[in-house]
Formats: sequence, C-alpha cells, structure tokens
Amino acid sequence: MTNICSTCSRSIRTSRSMSPAPELSASTATGRPSRNTGVATVNTVPSARSTLSPMAVVPAIALGTIPLAIIARITRSSLLDVMGREYVRTARAKGLADWSVLRRHAFRNAILPIVTIIGLQIGILLSGAVLTESVFGLAGMGTAITDAITNRDYVVIQGFTLVIAILFLTVNLLVDISYAWLDPRVRLG
Repeated sequence: MTNICSTCSRSIRTSRSMSPAPELSASTATGRPSRNTGVATVNTVPSARSTLSPMAVVPAIALGTIPLAIIARITRSSLLDVMGREYVRTARAKGLADWSVLRRHAFRNAILPIVTIIGLQIGILLSGAVLTESVFGLAGMGTAITDAITNRDYVVIQGFTLVIAILFLTVNLLVDISYAWLDPRVRLG
C-alpha cells in the first residue's frame, strides 16, 4: 500500500502489518480529541493550553499565597538586618540615592536567605499541589498520586516519589550553586 505524505508530497510505502495508531477519544471538558497512552505518568502531564486557562488562576493563587507571604517576611527581615550595617550607612553618607543603596548594597547582601527560602518552598509547593488539585478537582500529578495510593499502585507511587525527590534535590543543588554566583565570598568545593 502506498500513501502520499502531506508535507513533502513523497510516496510512502506502508505495510498492512503495522499496528494501528492509538485511539483518540473526545475529551468531555474541552471537546478536543485527547490521546490516552495508558501510562498514568504520561497522561497527567498537562498540555500548554490547559495550563494557560483562566480556570488555573484561583488554584495558582491558593497554592502561591503561603510561600509568597513567607518569602516577603524573610525578605523584609533580611533587608532590615542589612540596612543597619556600616557599609549601607557609608553609602548613604556618600550621597547615593536610596534606591541605589538598596539595590547595589543592601539587596545584594540580603539575597542569600531569600534564595534559601525560595528553594525550600519548592517542596511545600509540591506537597500543596496534592491538596490544591483535590480541592479544585484538577487532574495532575497530585491527583495521580492520590489515585495511586488509594489503588495501591506501588510502581506509580515509587515513580512519582522518585521524580519529586529528584526535582527537590535539583532545586536545592541549584540554590547551593547560586550562592557562589550571588556572593563572591562563598567558594565551591
């Protein structure tokens, strides 16, 4: 059997013994066809359209408010600590503008605790996603983990645990490496 490719107009020889393409089923939520691969980890990865929908605004706000408050509190306390140091007072005495003193001298020295807290909040975001997805009825990694736990699907649980652990370790590694880039006094090695 010979088919013609729609993009390059070449004839393509196909065999009748080839397996058929995966079935497409109409998605009830979007009306667009969705491809079900039969693998839970692949099916839970959202498409680009579903993540940009207006329906994701409220869950994103619910998931991000607690880490935002913690990061703002640490930023404020860290900046207040740095603003009382001698080099900041010296920069102000030289006549530099307040914004310049804040940006060049204070914030650069206060950023290490902020970066640490942002790195640690990734774990809280991952654990909070399970609750947020179940409250708002979203299909995602949290729902897949919850379903795997209730169905005692140990392979899926181990896979998700491994993925989340690798993600958390990678974020913490990037935080530690960023210390050397942000503060020249910190050396790697």
